[in-house]
Amino acid sequence: MTAILGGGTLITWLGHATTLIESASGVRILIDPWVMTNPSCPVAWHTLPPIDVVLITHGHGDHLGDVLKVVELTHPKAVNAVHEIAVWLERSGFVVTLENGYRVYHAGDTDVFGDMALIGEMFHPDVALLPIGDHYTMGPTGAAMAAKLLGVHRVIPIHWGTFPALVGNPDALRVAGAAQGLVVLSPQPGETLT
Repeated sequence: MTAILGGGTLITWLGHATTLIESASGVRILIDPWVMTNPSCPVAWHTLPPIDVVLITHGHGDHLGDVLKVVELTHPKAVNAVHEIAVWLERSGFVVTLENGYRVYHAGDTDVFGDMALIGEMFHPDVALLPIGDHYTMGPTGAAMAAKLLGVHRVIPIHWGTFPALVGNPDALRVAGAAQGLVVLSPQPGETLT
């Protein structure tokens, strides 16, 4: 799947919540490094390119499962997540601002919450990676509301389809966000959006 994101940014969804963002200048950011043991991550991605930064949204195994192996193999310059920050980030998610100003919001395991409007107002994300599984996280209806609060028109669904309990899907998000003109970019695990 190819979709225009802007500014030369590449986003590769590796299944569940694991996402690789590459800036126009080649900086690689891996969010929620559950790669090698993730049943929805394509085997071809079990060997990662060099990673500059690893971000962990929170301490669940399906988000940090392979962090030690990823660090050992890719030698990132930084791994960001300490206990206090992880607790805070579990509520807030990441806003990654690339050197060209392109902004990506990654919600981790959250449900929709009112402060998403504040995040949208302060950071103006260009695209949001939102969980839609509807078990432990928001479902498609909540993700459509989150996109509205964040002020984004493009969403990449994450945290869905990995396990049978995760019943939300991109088509349901398209229906839920149709009235607001939401564009749902739903790559297969391992696909890159440009």
